[in-house]
Amino acid sequence: MNWILNSNNLGRKLDDQKNQKIIFTQKRKFSGEVGEYIIILEKNNYKWVFTKYFEITDIEQDLIDDNYNKVTISLELKTSFKQHKLIEDYSYSLLRVNNFKAPQRHFNRIYSRIEDVEFDAIIKDKIYTNRTILGTILNALHPDHQKSFLQFLAIEEPTLLINKTDVDKALNYLYDYVRESIIEPIIYLKNSSELFNSVFENNALEKLGFTNDIEKSTEIKMLKPQIKLIEEYLEFLPLLNKSNRDTKINTIFENQKFIALFRNSRLPINLK
Repeated sequence: MNWILNSNNLGRKLDDQKNQKIIFTQKRKFSGEVGEYIIILEKNNYKWVFTKYFEITDIEQDLIDDNYNKVTISLELKTSFKQHKLIEDYSYSLLRVNNFKAPQRHFNRIYSRIEDVEFDAIIKDKIYTNRTILGTILNALHPDHQKSFLQFLAIEEPTLLINKTDVDKALNYLYDYVRESIIEPIIYLKNSSELFNSVFENNALEKLGFTNDIEKSTEIKMLKPQIKLIEEYLEFLPLLNKSNRDTKINTIFENQKFIALFRNSRLPINLK
């Protein structure tokens, strides 16, 4: 068992000295043990980052009155990360996180317990690959697509909407949804624009747009900027083809341990 320590709530930042002590008071006893590790989380230039980690070398707990314990933890610096690690990069590999817009809110206490596989995700960058891909795509979708995908799951595989999500299966459904509901329509749109250009004059496409209300010209979405955006990302579209993706890639990243840890978790999505 290991720990994440929020140094902002501790009241001071820990520097790179080899041996240090942290002291705080609380009602309950600290349940950590010598030999366990503490990862430091702190706010740096408006971003929450993991900066270093220590090994616990000694723990002293003194009852200072009937309700409070004074906890003194001796630490030995193991590694100060050359580059700070953004908490957002690891949020889909941390069990307690379900607010992916502000994952640091789940570590508001001075310290929080984490499992060994979560510790390795941060220290060794052995993240839960498939859940990270799944959550990143889900939370990048337009709100309408988020709702549409959930409706799609409710029809195709409603068990994925309860708190026992099969991440690999959900990711495969997401790939299928993105291909059928996003990729194919934009390819049709691009092909249609090329046909339109071949029939009409060269600059006719610049005058073509779409709107739900013909009376409100300010709400017209012009086609050419959308085609330009499609062309910028066209080279990446084959990555979503079944022949070019492998949802078992994270078996080399302790996937079975992550599956066990997240067995009762829900889809990693924050609706907009």
